[in-house]
Amino acid sequence: MSKESFFAHRYTTQSMIVLFAILLFVVVYWVCGTIAVNAGTGWDGSIYLNYIERLARGEAIHGDPYRLMRMPGFGPLIGGAALGLSPTYFLTFQMLVNGLVVSMGLALFYSALMNIGCERKSALMSTALLMLTWPVLVMPVYYPILSDHAAIALSCTALWLWSKSLRVWLSGLCVLSVWVLPGLFLLPLVLLCFPFQHASKDEGCQSAKVLSVRIFAVSGVIAAALLLKHLLRFSVEKIAVHAVDKNGQTALTEWLPLTYVAAILCVLYVAWIYSRLIVDRSVWSALNIKWLCVSLVVLASTFVWVYLSFDWSVGFAGPPLTKFMTFQSLAAPFKPLVAHFYAFGPVIVLSLWSLYRWSIKRERNVPRALIVVLAAYLPFLLFGSESRQWIGVLPVSAAIFAMSGFSFGLRIWSVIYAALLITPLMFLQSNNAQALAQGLSYQSGEWQYYFGRQGPWMSASMYLSVAALLLVFVLVAMLIQRFSKQAVK
Repeated sequence: MSKESFFAHRYTTQSMIVLFAILLFVVVYWVCGTIAVNAGTGWDGSIYLNYIERLARGEAIHGDPYRLMRMPGFGPLIGGAALGLSPTYFLTFQMLVNGLVVSMGLALFYSALMNIGCERKSALMSTALLMLTWPVLVMPVYYPILSDHAAIALSCTALWLWSKSLRVWLSGLCVLSVWVLPGLFLLPLVLLCFPFQHASKDEGCQSAKVLSVRIFAVSGVIAAALLLKHLLRFSVEKIAVHAVDKNGQTALTEWLPLTYVAAILCVLYVAWIYSRLIVDRSVWSALNIKWLCVSLVVLASTFVWVYLSFDWSVGFAGPPLTKFMTFQSLAAPFKPLVAHFYAFGPVIVLSLWSLYRWSIKRERNVPRALIVVLAAYLPFLLFGSESRQWIGVLPVSAAIFAMSGFSFGLRIWSVIYAALLITPLMFLQSNNAQALAQGLSYQSGEWQYYFGRQGPWMSASMYLSVAALLLVFVLVAMLIQRFSKQAVK
């Protein structure tokens, strides 16, 4: 294939991705419409819409710094309101913007994978896997007034800019990400510090392996002891009532000893990955000191800008992150991972599996930047079950899976399973409308069609169901991967 025909084929594929994604959004809207709460604007969405109207009128807003700092995520809608767009059409306008930017983000994601040397079939399957996730396929239509959708598009754009080595634009994305969603800045920050390189050589040696084991042994024991001491400070009563609505149940407190064990295993996993990163010479050689300094200056300036822009002593300044993450991790064994699986689909589990494979030198094709990004999000992913707060890692997880050495059969199985996990959207609207009309608990079966994807509010019964689905997926995936290896031999 000539160079001209190759690029023409790629652009045709990207256009098809955009059109197919938009078609899926239309189907989703036809099936489930928008959330019944506040005429489709939802809880936070109704507050954001009020702020957008007031900003369009030139009014100053005070007393809500946490939400106000996220208003740039609604830039197109704010612009439309300023130009005279009627509030009647705000919801429809934002839904159209979401569909456009997310579908274009998916096309950029595919292009980024091709830029970094991914095989076309793997790139297409990983794009499909990303598309078939709840935050990408359902939420932009069902709950349009959220900055999460802009975060997805920005994450895909960041990967594309990184793949094209457009560092100045990527530094601009560092600034914007701080204003769109807390924690999103980690993605462009790491990508700036680790410019794209093709597969790095394994520069490990026996002494480095021994050193990493020693670091892991020491840090793992210390981290596990400190974590257990921290977890034991929280009473069973407080764990049981966290995120509970109207006598619902979000925690399995009778399983608390097993939950402690699960939390310790999670912190040991983090310690193992970090110990491997510390001694991996290819990671340090990939680090660009110049752009590390640039990114830190840019981010520091942005944080100062954010801090000085609002009065953080008045109003809602954000949830107590550490405290809430502790409650979320204590709700049930591996509940954050189960919640991410239901929200993000199989790709999050597969990327964590790939990260472990990298740590034992069985994964050589994944660029170091993607490894470091996922590692940076690890503590939040393994201890915080509110998946949408870490949504920036979703495209990265899909990219890692695309570049990993998993078999074709496993990729097919993952796409099929992702599609199956999405099917409850067919019952989303009717059940949520019924739950709202009857004033049911968020942990009721009807509300769980929505809140089951929102980790802290996932009911205990939903947790058990999704944990079983996760176990089935993992067991079949392991069998497929094992038999695929035997077939190759």
